[in-house]
Amino acid sequence: MIKQYLENMMETILNENSKLEEKSAEVVFRIKEIDRFIEILEEKNDPNFESFTPREVNAKNKEKINELKSEKESLYKEALEIEQQMKDNQKSRDEIYVMIQNLEKKESEDEQEEELEKEEKNVSCEKSREIIEDINDIESILDRINYSMKFIEVDVVRTKIELGELLPQIEQKLEELKLKLSV
Repeated sequence: MIKQYLENMMETILNENSKLEEKSAEVVFRIKEIDRFIEILEEKNDPNFESFTPREVNAKNKEKINELKSEKESLYKEALEIEQQMKDNQKSRDEIYVMIQNLEKKESEDEQEEELEKEEKNVSCEKSREIIEDINDIESILDRINYSMKFIEVDVVRTKIELGELLPQIEQKLEELKLKLSV
């Protein structure tokens, strides 16, 4: 949600920047037009003729040149403001980009952490199942021992043989449990 908001802000800034670039191009074009127009007006004024005449020659042209020069100055100021806005927008875009990258990094870390927790939980569940299976095996061996103990008085030899077979199984299961618990 935050990432989407930041992306929307980035898009807004990009749109604003493109408008500023268009406006800057228009201002630069207008400045070039003014420069050319001033050149044309100055060409019409003959400086040599003005030097030798006591009256003002072509006052309208001089007035127009002064107007164009003042407009040119205001356009320069506007161009500087546009340039500053574009720099500010670039700074904002950079900051937003860094924030988006940090959010993506955080999301990635969170996902990895969740996956690790799931894996640990699965491993823990698997160990628990294995231990429960081993306990069930030991319980079944104990049941067989108890069953054999009932017949100890009737058939001592057979009971010893069965108990002798069950003892290594119990030792093996205990070793397996110890290994599983130590890992």
